[in-house]
Amino acid sequence: MIKGVNFFSGIGRKLLCWFLLLSILPILTVAILTYRYARETIKNELLNEEAFLAEGIKNHIQTILNSGEYASQFFASDEFIRRHLEILNHDPGNKRIVKKFNDYMVYKTNLNKDFYETFILNPAGIIVASSNEKSIGRIEFGADYFYYGKDGTYVKDVYADENTRECSIAFAAPVLKKRGGKFLGVLVIRYNANKLNEITTGKRTDMKEDVGTFLRRGKTSEAYIVNENHLMITGSRFKKEAILSQLVNTEPVTAALNSGKEVVGVYKNYMGREVIGATRYLKKMGWVLLVETDESEAYSPISK
Repeated sequence: MIKGVNFFSGIGRKLLCWFLLLSILPILTVAILTYRYARETIKNELLNEEAFLAEGIKNHIQTILNSGEYASQFFASDEFIRRHLEILNHDPGNKRIVKKFNDYMVYKTNLNKDFYETFILNPAGIIVASSNEKSIGRIEFGADYFYYGKDGTYVKDVYADENTRECSIAFAAPVLKKRGGKFLGVLVIRYNANKLNEITTGKRTDMKEDVGTFLRRGKTSEAYIVNENHLMITGSRFKKEAILSQLVNTEPVTAALNSGKEVVGVYKNYMGREVIGATRYLKKMGWVLLVETDESEAYSPISK
């Protein structure tokens, strides 16, 4: 007790309150400022990290797309394919040539474990040779990879194959006669689109157990790709059967698709949650890559 002051008197209680206020106020001020600084530091570090991850994933995906285009061009320039396609264009019922051609398509497809199928369309849009014999004779005159593949290399967006239901990307290239460049047909490679999922999840698709990865740390971090139709083309950590069914109409996706703008910041994701995220735009395919972590989880250490 301070000499001459009774803390239980009215004046004493007021002095005690002021004493406690003046003691606690600086502590509270420092605590609030420290919390805000720590929160901003964590946000900036996470944004930089996710932007770095997004750039790395984008480059990996771009490498796959470039490799697929190159493979279709390389196969289409194969003299065996040119010569045998030209024979079939004049004699489509030649079973010996069809057998040799199909066997060669199997050989070409087996060069890459991620190739589902390699097939050849003649000028009428009919499959005349394929690594999958069931495809022979199918008419695909209206297929986009035939329509656009006649004029140059073409990459078809992720789709579910009508016959196998496998999620695929198609790489197409015209087959031209070596001399004179006469159009002979279109070569198409059907590529395993699950490879994209392996990149965005950081794990193989044949792994059944839910293992943690660098891209799926904690409980909320995830990376995924959205196409120009605002549909997910890779899996969601939170929604089952999301590929080609989950709509994503978030601000970063709209900004990328409308103006090519890449966002790094805080926004609401496809489930309406506030996330810290970074986007990258793959202009050629019209794809938007997003890497995100829930804001609440990012700040949980300092909140505790």
